[in-house]
Amino acid sequence: MSSPELQSKPAAAGPAPPVESESSSLVKWLIRAALIVGLMGVVTVLIQMLPTEVPSAADRDVAFPIAIKPKGPPGRVVLTEPTTHNFKIMPQQSKGRHTWVMKNEGRGELELSKGPSTCSCTIANFSNEKKYFTLKPGEKTEITLEWETREFDGKIEKSATINIVNDPDRTEVKFSVEGTVRPALAIEPKSRSIYFGEVPNDQSQKAKIALASADKEDFKLISVTSTSSKEIVPTPTPLNDEDRKGLEWTTMTGGYRVDVELLPSKSLGAFNEEVIIATDHPLVKEVRISVGGKRVGPISMIPETVRLHNVSSAEGATTTVMISVRNAPDTEFTVVQKPESLKVEVVPSEVLNGADAKVRRYKLNVTVPPDAPEGVITEPIILKSTHPQVERVSVSVDVTVVGK
Repeated sequence: MSSPELQSKPAAAGPAPPVESESSSLVKWLIRAALIVGLMGVVTVLIQMLPTEVPSAADRDVAFPIAIKPKGPPGRVVLTEPTTHNFKIMPQQSKGRHTWVMKNEGRGELELSKGPSTCSCTIANFSNEKKYFTLKPGEKTEITLEWETREFDGKIEKSATINIVNDPDRTEVKFSVEGTVRPALAIEPKSRSIYFGEVPNDQSQKAKIALASADKEDFKLISVTSTSSKEIVPTPTPLNDEDRKGLEWTTMTGGYRVDVELLPSKSLGAFNEEVIIATDHPLVKEVRISVGGKRVGPISMIPETVRLHNVSSAEGATTTVMISVRNAPDTEFTVVQKPESLKVEVVPSEVLNGADAKVRRYKLNVTVPPDAPEGVITEPIILKSTHPQVERVSVSVDVTVVGK
């Protein structure tokens, strides 16, 4: 058993650590909590400031060159006239051009570049190889707009913008042109055609054509003719105020009226001619108006058209048109024109006693022979007549020949 002296003694204790009070721990905890809450608030604000959408490629790209604002004294843009030019009235299918003068009356340089444009824009002394043009103090340049009216009809506006750097009063100048576009010649009827319908061959018919110009009111008619001078006679006269009022052309002056007379004729059947008007207008040298209809008289046909569709070239086909003649039972017919691939003959039929006059009937036999060429046949058949009131009869043809 060991002696009491040999037993280990407890080590001498150092100074005791200070004991933290409960109030001091609570204060530190509250400080940490406040810091955490503050940091969370800052993060929330930063997140809200971030963009909600990714910018598109169009937003990231610069559509037009933007120069860096030069250092030094500012420039000052001065224009010789308003930036909007009114060209009033222009004809269709024409080109316009207007030029402004831009001057730098400031003490510093101006940087110019092209901005958005709805027409062709040219800056004098501007090279397309460069993005900017520098206008030094006291210098000037020309801004030219060019535009086309094409087929537009009505009010029109075209513009171009010039970007400006180093003018404290403006960052851009928008140049524009405006006005009204009209046809070079206003023509009535607008369809450029006159259709008389069915008319008695022994009576005359009348119609009118009107012409006026919004941009060249003093234009002249050089000549007015027709493709059938013995049957269609056009007569030009100056357009008067009453005519213009009826046409709602009161904003124009000048112009012409052409009276078209369809004369009595000894020809029957459909007709299609033209009135040809030559003018000195630089954009419209000639106007053609079609004139059509059908003359009827003492000779009539049932049906009115020789019609054979999908005729086999191997077999051929025949059809008959009945011709009725009034007041001249001894009329004779001669075929003077026909489609080359058809056979045509006129055969007397019978004499009928009508209420007022005798009627003679004839058969117009039209044959597509076997082995006729394929295709569509529309050339009319022309008959010469001995009737005292009818010398010529035109018969319409609508024949289609198909393969064997």
